[in-house]
Amino acid sequence: MEKKDVLEELSYSLSEKERITLLERINKNIDYDGNVEKEENSENKQREKSTFIDSELRNLGWFRKFIMMIRCRISGKKIGEIVIEQQLKKLKKTISRKQQGITGFESRNLTPEFGEKVFEVYTRTFAFREMYRKLWLEPGVYESCCFFIIRSMYEETKNQLTEFISLDELVDLYAESGKKDEILKEVESRVKDYSESVPAILYDEIEQSIAPMYKMKDLILFPYTAFFQKFSFTPNRSEKGKHFFKNASAMLCLDHLKDLYIAVMSASELDEHIPLNKFLIEFTETLGEDSSLPQDQPEALKKLILNAKVFARTMPLLEIIQYFKKEPFHRIDYLKRKRSFKEFYTSVLHRKLKGEVIKLYPEIQKQYIEREIERIFKDQRFQEFRHYRMYSSIDHQKMGLPFFTHTKSLNVLFNYIKCFYQSNFADIITILEKGILSQNRITRDRLMSHSIALQELEDKINTSDNSLSPDEEDGKVFHKLRITLAAEASQQRMYRSLVINKNREVKSLIDWGEEALGGIEKIFDELIASESNAIKVQLNKHYLMKGKSITLVSILKKRSNHLRDFRRLMSQIIKMELD
Repeated sequence: MEKKDVLEELSYSLSEKERITLLERINKNIDYDGNVEKEENSENKQREKSTFIDSELRNLGWFRKFIMMIRCRISGKKIGEIVIEQQLKKLKKTISRKQQGITGFESRNLTPEFGEKVFEVYTRTFAFREMYRKLWLEPGVYESCCFFIIRSMYEETKNQLTEFISLDELVDLYAESGKKDEILKEVESRVKDYSESVPAILYDEIEQSIAPMYKMKDLILFPYTAFFQKFSFTPNRSEKGKHFFKNASAMLCLDHLKDLYIAVMSASELDEHIPLNKFLIEFTETLGEDSSLPQDQPEALKKLILNAKVFARTMPLLEIIQYFKKEPFHRIDYLKRKRSFKEFYTSVLHRKLKGEVIKLYPEIQKQYIEREIERIFKDQRFQEFRHYRMYSSIDHQKMGLPFFTHTKSLNVLFNYIKCFYQSNFADIITILEKGILSQNRITRDRLMSHSIALQELEDKINTSDNSLSPDEEDGKVFHKLRITLAAEASQQRMYRSLVINKNREVKSLIDWGEEALGGIEKIFDELIASESNAIKVQLNKHYLMKGKSITLVSILKKRSNHLRDFRRLMSQIIKMELD
């Protein structure tokens, strides 16, 4: 707890820019177990290799196995190595059979002919690139497109947080748990229920009609320029439309080849006659002239899909990757990226509403706190602090200065002691001291210690507030600094130190109060739960409280619940102050 307080005070002493810089430095030095994934990939690769070798050996006839064993004896190699070598030779033949002249096996490069083949696909994507860039690369555009489509096709669609849950319900949820996570869980549950209520046939219809939007994405947005630069060629620098490709290192192109393979295979699954969703087309018209679809969109899309199909069928991309990685067992599962529109829409909608909850969270906290204060302090005169408060004349955020953190929590604690100690607790503490606890010195001393702490705390809080008065030494310094802060930057360090010290002092008072109130609540609960017959008899005695006869156990339960509600309120106020 002490370490946390030190870190909090340190963060208050830093400007916003300094906090961001510190966080970046911390993040850079945190070990996120980056090697774990590499180790897992290595294990998976070894497993795939072993499975592949075992499978190949099982498919061999006895004579070929015999020949292979002889080769192992002569060469001194393991049988697995021989299997891999044979498969690499097969890959080499497959590549040459599908496309001659696109790679140099001995020189381990990709030839200009390979670059030309990819360039043909690249030219087919021109008509769609700007639209896809805006749709997929600009934050929120694709999500907006999905919402637009489903809103246009489904009358009962919901997109806003208030359509799923009201602010009052959010405040009630927060009152129950005091946790943001519980609110988010409820919102997620309601989103799932809503998603299930949307007709499945509608999801299928949308998914089929917008399939080119996501299945063509990787092909259209493939980093062609970066890939062509491996061939010492930049498309926008070509002269008179001529393409000057040179040989490229196959090893340096492997990552690009993997991405290209996934993109081509995904696009080749499309039906070239598929019509685009009319509401998708309508949405793209709002993206601007440079991002609109071509006038001959159906024909241009058909040609691109056909080109992708031909490329996927005739270009041995996977075989080239396997050959140059020397891993004939290597597989690329391009289908694992596939996700239904229902799943995507549900995920996007949940993420959107989660953002709205996070944005609304301070208001939820504020409303809960105001509601609880009004309930607990009903008919009580609430006294505001005169000096330990927020000063609107200081723009803390702009100047990067700390502020008085616990103004609300200290003020609420002060008023609780002032309003309820004498009326709700002093009399019951006296009854317990002289009656049920008269023979239990340890518990009685604990109770009296907490009671005295609360009486002293009221005066100490008053003194702390008054110390910032213009008539006190600290107050004179504070108000002088407050006036000169904007004009004299040199005064900011002194101001920062004063505020941090005052916050530390106030936090210790709050902790003191929390300890005393929590201690009293604990003693009340221990007495209520006691199994002692002698204590039970005394608990059932009646006392005249505020003109009514009531049992001692009923009084303790009522006071304990009152304390519990207040302490929960205090914890939420402090949490809000520190957020």
